[in-house]
Amino acid sequence: MDNILSPNGCDFFDVDHTIVDGSTSLQSLVTGIELQILPISILYSIPKLYLQYNFGSMDIRMASQCIRDLKGLPRSVILKVGEQNYAKRIQSKIFKDAAECIAQRASSGRMIAFITSSFAHVIQPLASYLRVEHVLANALMYDNDRTSGYLQEPFLFGEEKKRQALAFMETHGISPLDCSFFTDSFNDLSLLEIVGEPVAVNPDYRLRKIARARNWKIERFSGHITS
Repeated sequence: MDNILSPNGCDFFDVDHTIVDGSTSLQSLVTGIELQILPISILYSIPKLYLQYNFGSMDIRMASQCIRDLKGLPRSVILKVGEQNYAKRIQSKIFKDAAECIAQRASSGRMIAFITSSFAHVIQPLASYLRVEHVLANALMYDNDRTSGYLQEPFLFGEEKKRQALAFMETHGISPLDCSFFTDSFNDLSLLEIVGEPVAVNPDYRLRKIARARNWKIERFSGHITS
């Protein structure tokens, strides 16, 4: 049964595999290597990070090691990585259905927010393109406009997504029942459970099973906006 949400509510969107076909954070590591900002040895960490994410057991220590390799870089260089990664690896992988969904909901007066475990400098060019004003993402810490080698805490993943989404709702005076959340991942279950409209998009096996059992909406976003 479809829920009727207030036009003044908010639609939260995960990004990887929901808006974009692929993992934006892992793509950015490859871009960093190409720009000779990150060591090629970091490629050895990618398969383990990907498996940890899929099984909901992200090791923040391993993720942080990738960030420490960025220590001392100017903010302008980090932004360049995000912009080049978007141009080379993200723009052509945006799901056409996702872009249309965001545009339609925004036009009806809904607030749109990305909430993702990826990095803010990676996601911001995408948000600008899709005219999404609000981005909740992991962010690097800076010292005198140079990276400190650390992430801002707490790390936005799993249960922390729900906490930050609730804080965002409170700030903007929005009830969870007037919110929706679009995601592909079982790792986001705690946030899906509190919103008025939970939507499983291209869901992984565990999320698909739960969505069917709870009669949640299941969407298939496909096609690319450049195709």
